[in-house]
Amino acid sequence: MTRPTPAQWANTGSWLVVSTSHPATSPSRSATSSWLPGASTVASSTGRTTSSDTGSCWANPTAPPALATSRHTAVSSARSAGGTSSGEVSQRTEVTRRASHEVVWRNRHGGHLRGMDAEITLRVDGEQHQLTVDTRTTLLDLMRERLGNTSPKKGCDHGQCGACTVLLDGERSLSCLALAVAHDGAEVTTADGLARDGELHPVQRAFLERDAFQCGYCTPGQICSAVGVLQEVDRGWPSHVTEDLTGDVELSRDEVSERMSGNLCRCGAYEHITPAVQDAGSAR
Repeated sequence: MTRPTPAQWANTGSWLVVSTSHPATSPSRSATSSWLPGASTVASSTGRTTSSDTGSCWANPTAPPALATSRHTAVSSARSAGGTSSGEVSQRTEVTRRASHEVVWRNRHGGHLRGMDAEITLRVDGEQHQLTVDTRTTLLDLMRERLGNTSPKKGCDHGQCGACTVLLDGERSLSCLALAVAHDGAEVTTADGLARDGELHPVQRAFLERDAFQCGYCTPGQICSAVGVLQEVDRGWPSHVTEDLTGDVELSRDEVSERMSGNLCRCGAYEHITPAVQDAGSAR
């Protein structure tokens, strides 16, 4: 039995068709089974009808359907069966039912099993959150889709544009590349959380005064990155263009441009962004 390919999955929103074929049989003997939500039987193209417990899948959405045999075990059993007897056809139909049953559940419940969820705690912009998240969820998706914090933007989703930059435990970080479960208990600050007691952060004020933006899409990431840059300079961290590695770092134009190079601006507002960061550094 071969694993169904995406091309073999026909999802119309109300039902799912899964086609599978056993290596020992010809394509004409392949079994195609169709499920309706809550249906009590499974009808295959072989003309056989078997009992189905798919109703429990829809009645209990908090857990996957009860599969007495895993898909891997069922497939292995089918491959070792051999022959084309009626018993083997029945077994193949049951394997198809079990494997497709799991596909239906995955399709209806976000494509993952609850066993992949984890409990985490995050403090975002001063507010504590306890969440149950899929282990593959990034900090960016968690903040935007679960917490409604749209300050960090999804630009490239590959860590190349910097639009998703936040301060993670005080240091600038690309939230699109950070898994939420890897930062349980962390402190996350977005551009929205920089202002305190109604007062803008010095970097935010400098961006306004210098008009360091046009469309504004990259601005939250630019601001968070600029705050991180100033903190790195305060710690004496050198960059690729720092000439004196033993003295204080000077916020020259080249120094700021180098340190902010990971944040792209499609509008080309760099001529205003760089002096804004310098102004904020001088105002500290």
